[in-house]
Amino acid sequence: MKNLILTLVVALFMVGCSKDDDNKISNSDLIGTWVLTSSETTVKVMGQSVTEPDEMDPDWKEYFIFKEDGTYKYQEEYLGKLDFSESGNYKLSGDEISLTSNGETTTSKCQIKGGKTLILSEKFSMMGIESEVISTYTKE
Repeated sequence: MKNLILTLVVALFMVGCSKDDDNKISNSDLIGTWVLTSSETTVKVMGQSVTEPDEMDPDWKEYFIFKEDGTYKYQEEYLGKLDFSESGNYKLSGDEISLTSNGETTTSKCQIKGGKTLILSEKFSMMGIESEVISTYTKE
């Protein structure tokens, strides 16, 4: 009887832990180039939420390049020409990614689905207005 109870407890512990592990992203999952494919913004004011997709301009390209050494580069191009570039360091912690550039750090929720889809979710609050931007990237 003790063996049966011990086996059940170990099995429940292993199942409970695997959910946490599913949310963790390793550096090897993130390494590579990720191109923005869609984005949506949810704004919450006085208890009301409105979600709208952001318009994607086909002439505009945004992407991240994550490297094995813990550095990243974020770039925006318009009509194939570089319009904006930022680089810095990244750190993964569970289901969050922190990007540090020029002494400033931003932290976002981070998911990778099927090895090819990166979803970043960042929440903001300003003057009583809460917003969340969810950006979806595809691995090149």
